[in-house]
Amino acid sequence: MMRDTLGRFVLGHGEEWTDEMKQSLLTNLDKSLEDLERLFPDKTRRDILNKIRYLGISYRMVKTIEIARKRLELSETDKAYIAGIVDGEGTIRISITDGLFDPRVSVANSMEELLHWVKNKIGYGFISRREYYCNDYATKPVLEAIRPYLILKRRHADLVLEFISLRLSRKRWCEAYTAREIEIVEEVKKLNVKPHLSQRIPTQKEVMEYMKINQLNISAPSGE
Repeated sequence: MMRDTLGRFVLGHGEEWTDEMKQSLLTNLDKSLEDLERLFPDKTRRDILNKIRYLGISYRMVKTIEIARKRLELSETDKAYIAGIVDGEGTIRISITDGLFDPRVSVANSMEELLHWVKNKIGYGFISRREYYCNDYATKPVLEAIRPYLILKRRHADLVLEFISLRLSRKRWCEAYTAREIEIVEEVKKLNVKPHLSQRIPTQKEVMEYMKINQLNISAPSGE
C-alpha cells in the first residue's frame, strides 16, 4: 500500500484493508461518503460501507451524531406549533433497531400536508405510512427546540435528551449501555403505555376458566 501526492490511499493489485487504512477510516467517519471515496479511490462505496459495518460501526449513526451537534433555526412560533403537534399527534420514545436503542420523535396524521410541513421546517427526517419521524441522535436538535413548549411529553423529552447526552459523552457510542441508560429506556417505555392498556388482556381460556369457577352460564363461541 502507498499514498499518492494528494495523500490518498492507493492499493496494489489484490491488496486488502491495512491497519493504517482502517485507522484512517475510523478517524474520518465525520466526512461524507464522497470524501471517503476520494480518500480511498481504489475502494467502491460498497467496500467502504461494508468495512465500516465490519468494524462494528453504523455509518447512519455517525451521520445522526453529526446532526446532533446542530441547532434548528426555527421561529418561536414554529417551535410552539411543532410542540403542540407532537403533544397531540406524536410520540417521543426509545425503540430498538438493529440491536441498538434508537431515540425517535414521530408524528402520525392522515394529512400529508401537515407531515411535509413538519419535515420541511425541521429540515430532515422521513415520511412513511402517514407518519413523519426522525431517529437516532438526530432527535436531539428537535427536542431541544420544542421542549420549552411541550406540556404532555416534556418528561419524555427530558429523559431522551439525557439518554442522548450520556451516549454522546462516551468515547464510542456503541459501548455497552450503563445502568442509568437502561433505566431511562424503561422509564420512557412506561410513559408511553396508555393507562387503559396497562393491564394485560386475558386470554379466552382464562375468561372461560373464570366463568366456570364463578358458575357463570356462558358457553364458548361456536367453532372453538
